[in-house]
Amino acid sequence: PAEAAPVAPAPSAAPAPAPGKADVQPPEAVVLPERPVLSLEGRGTWDTAEDKLGSAFEQLAIAAKKAGSTPAGAPLVEYVESDDKTFSFVVMLPIDKKPKGKLPKGIKAGVSRSGPALRFSPSANADDLEEVYARIDDWLTAKGLTLGTVIEEYGDDAIASPEDRVVVDIYVFTE
Repeated sequence: PAEAAPVAPAPSAAPAPAPGKADVQPPEAVVLPERPVLSLEGRGTWDTAEDKLGSAFEQLAIAAKKAGSTPAGAPLVEYVESDDKTFSFVVMLPIDKKPKGKLPKGIKAGVSRSGPALRFSPSANADDLEEVYARIDDWLTAKGLTLGTVIEEYGDDAIASPEDRVVVDIYVFTE
């Protein structure tokens, strides 16, 4: 998970989840640090999300190696837009240093989003994310907060084993 610094205690607890439902604990207020990343933008349908994101993770890992950079953290996914059927995203791979030479088409070098965010650490795998997000939305609504940018952070093995990846943390920037 990202090295995010706690900045304040989380607001009061969310209601307990119903039995058998994905568990979402109250968030921790953190400040995400800016990190150098390689990124790749994409669009897909929710039916193809696992394949799309897994392919993007692999492309970034290959690009980092060719550019003389080493992954320096777990892959991140920023969701740009979504509806019931489609989504657009930016997949980011934190790296140790600025890449050397030209990057493959579509891959960019830059920095990750930084600043104050709420970190939700669901006890759920990728198959339960719809329920997790419903609970996050309920929590934000109860606190009078508006969902802004969302960044998911995956386990360190997400590149090697996309089908087994687990979302470790969900960072929510509020508006």
